[in-house]
Amino acid sequence: MLASCPEAAELPVPACPGWTGRDLVAHLVTVCRLVAGGAVREPAQIPGLVAEGEQALREASVAELLTEWPQVSGRIEAPAEQPVARNVRIMTMDAFTHEADLRRALGLPVPADHPAYPDALDLLASGLSASVDGHGLPAFRLQAPRADWTIGTGEPVTTLRGSEYDLYRSLAGRRTAGQIAELDWNGTPAEPWLPAFTWGPFTPPAEATEAAQAG
Repeated sequence: MLASCPEAAELPVPACPGWTGRDLVAHLVTVCRLVAGGAVREPAQIPGLVAEGEQALREASVAELLTEWPQVSGRIEAPAEQPVARNVRIMTMDAFTHEADLRRALGLPVPADHPAYPDALDLLASGLSASVDGHGLPAFRLQAPRADWTIGTGEPVTTLRGSEYDLYRSLAGRRTAGQIAELDWNGTPAEPWLPAFTWGPFTPPAEATEAAQAG
């Protein structure tokens, strides 16, 4: 994407305030380095290691980053050991989320058949489910075109439906509370569940950074 549009290196990324396209690619390369190197043993290590890695790449050019990115990502293999496997899932989800951020900044769609969707959305659904439980809220069903989940514990009282893209962006802190409420909640007011969409590293933005539309 950036290779065909060099000026995008300095393009602001609306979903990541303060970041340019170059900053985002440096983050992605850092994440790929950590995943490929198996450096992370505990989730709590991730933020510090990512920050260190980004600092190490602060002088790297976009061309250098774009050369390294596929080389490093091509070495990533799915580990069987826990909790390393979960850490790889977390970092892969992070990389996919920021790839979508960059695509949105460049006006490019996320491919509907992107291979990261199934596992990344499953991981986000798990986090949201824990948040719903933590808020003492009733369960609801999350329904995407290719999969569905019970979010929370107990019998779902309603269903939230949407495209994989819209649901993913909503669960990953890229949609405002108002945009989340405007999704298809099967006629049920969404307001009781909106606080649960703030969880882990994710917080819905106060102002919309992208339109609520698929892909």
